[in-house]
Amino acid sequence: MEKIRDLEYQFKDTIEEHLIDALPHIDIKKLFISSDYEDTKLSFDLVFDVKLKISVRIRKAKYIDFNDITIRSRSKKNNKTEIHKLMEGEGQYYYYAFMNRTETDICKAYIIDINAIRLLTEKGMYKTTSNKDNTAFNSYKLSDLRNFNGIKYSYDYSFF
Repeated sequence: MEKIRDLEYQFKDTIEEHLIDALPHIDIKKLFISSDYEDTKLSFDLVFDVKLKISVRIRKAKYIDFNDITIRSRSKKNNKTEIHKLMEGEGQYYYYAFMNRTETDICKAYIIDINAIRLLTEKGMYKTTSNKDNTAFNSYKLSDLRNFNGIKYSYDYSFF
């Protein structure tokens, strides 16, 4: 099973480039991977100059055509999930990306204002899908995120 934090480290430079392009008004000195406590309890994965808190999700290419983002909403043991951490946490942006088919690079990415996800969740504007293992996830349409001014940046390298 892949380790999520390993993907954050693997694509750290690409994530940093996208964030600098998306947020030119931020004086970004150095990107830091958050502590395990910040990741698991406060919902953010990256820190810029300790001012900008960013959650990260990187998915496989086979999910691109769904035109949505998914966020875990139920765990096997009913522990807090990513959606709980986003709703309650301190994260400001969500770096949501898809790897290319060979899983060697990012081919599509979005930087999403987490407040838009919070708003769509409060309004019930998502679909919940249950998995066979008793876990579930919420899916949010990219079009809804755009309509609520939630997508702050997008990157699309078509040849993946």
